Amino acid sequence: MERKLATVLFVDLVDSTSLVAGADPEVARRRVSQFFERVSHCVTTHGGIVEKFAGDAVLAAFGIPQAHEDDAERAVRAALAMLDSVAELGLEARVGVESGEVVVDESDSTFATGEAVTLAARLQQAAGAGEVLIGPHAYRLTSGRLQAEDVGPLEVKGFGDRIWTWRAEAVLDGAPKRGAAAAPLVGRETELELLQNTYERAVRNRRAHLFTIYGDPGVGKSRLAQEFVEGLEGATVLAGRALPYGESVTYWALAEMVKSAAGITDDDPLEVAVEKLRESCENEAIADLLGLASGVLEAVKGERSQQEIAWAAREWV
Repeated sequence: MERKLATVLFVDLVDSTSLVAGADPEVARRRVSQFFERVSHCVTTHGGIVEKFAGDAVLAAFGIPQAHEDDAERAVRAALAMLDSVAELGLEARVGVESGEVVVDESDSTFATGEAVTLAARLQQAAGAGEVLIGPHAYRLTSGRLQAEDVGPLEVKGFGDRIWTWRAEAVLDGAPKRGAAAAPLVGRETELELLQNTYERAVRNRRAHLFTIYGDPGVGKSRLAQEFVEGLEGATVLAGRALPYGESVTYWALAEMVKSAAGITDDDPLEVAVEKLRESCENEAIADLLGLASGVLEAVKGERSQQEIAWAAREWV
């Protein structure tokens, strides 16, 4: 047996009984199979594994067998993607997500048990149609990355105390937002001073400089970068993340920076997003290339080369 920190996701098909009742068995089977396929695709696309199918429910895990520092965020992204994907089939789902220590059987490295598994299942049962409920540990691990509604304490079967729960609405793009109660940065004075001195030299010499911060998951890479950025004065900061999972993510980091700088939100209609983008650029050709890279504009005749998009990004910055 091996102990691991993982995030568990439980998703169930809503009102599956009425879907099957009175329907041709082959049609019903095909619909349920489509549900499983869509859900499984969302899990694997975001770097998770499908643990098992149980009736009309699917159990998935993130962080098994390979852990990532953003496993909880991956799970929530996958959960929200599931709702949209199964809605295209005219179906509804409900999802529960929780993080915690699980026990993995060495003979089957993907089979996990633990409190997080049980709570994720209970949260899924408590969720309404089209909802993602997340537990306290998953919420803490996605702090600053999530737009969520506080549902309050929930009475959960099998748990003595009420469990504080949140309803996930969206994952925020751009740099994580740090809460006011975050602990001070400790033990990174040397690295922080190196970043600050190099930045001052780059400004003084008017020459670009690239820093790469690397380390094991959870050692504080993002926190160090954030502490450095928050200490800058008179600087315009463009933040974007290159996701290591998902589809159409080639220019994800650039897209986050462009949308943030132009004030584009996910709720903006296409026409509004295009107008905001062009207003933020002096050159319409640059705006159009950035629009293609960020997904604001649909691809036109012919493919745009990486060199063209790189040129547009440099000119824009």
